[in-house]
Amino acid sequence: MNKVKFVDVYKLPNFEDNRGSFSNWLPHVRGIFRSSPEQINISHNYNKGTIRGLHYQKLPEKKIVTCLNGKIFDVVVDCRVTSATYGEVQFVTLDSKLQNYVVVPEGCAHGFQTITDNAILLYFHDTKFDKKGELGINAFDPILQIPWPLQVSEVSERDLNLPNFNLI
Repeated sequence: MNKVKFVDVYKLPNFEDNRGSFSNWLPHVRGIFRSSPEQINISHNYNKGTIRGLHYQKLPEKKIVTCLNGKIFDVVVDCRVTSATYGEVQFVTLDSKLQNYVVVPEGCAHGFQTITDNAILLYFHDTKFDKKGELGINAFDPILQIPWPLQVSEVSERDLNLPNFNLI
């Protein structure tokens, strides 16, 4: 049975010469979001093996995630009960050298594990952060069976105490 894809992965076009490279994010963000981003966040992760997530918001929120430095194993879980892919997990390696990025659909949880030290992520969000609307799923939920590629080096207490998927 073929899995239905619910996460889109893109490569950011860039100009490259002997000095390095240059990319313009704005046309891509405008093409994905209905309006300008409401949040732009950077996550710097010091040690490979670090896990963050799986996080999402009660109000629908779409995200664009890319890795500016290093490499990560990026994970998205479909939490939309009316979706044909409800409960499915999709993952992709985001690599700063490839300049690829993922679009996390509204209603989906997102998390990642760093594959390299000093992995830096850039996030664009189409809604403002709502502390009261924070939701999450335990990254080690046995039902989801996420194949984390490395031994875990760091994970927050908060993330360890998130509920399993079948309890959300």
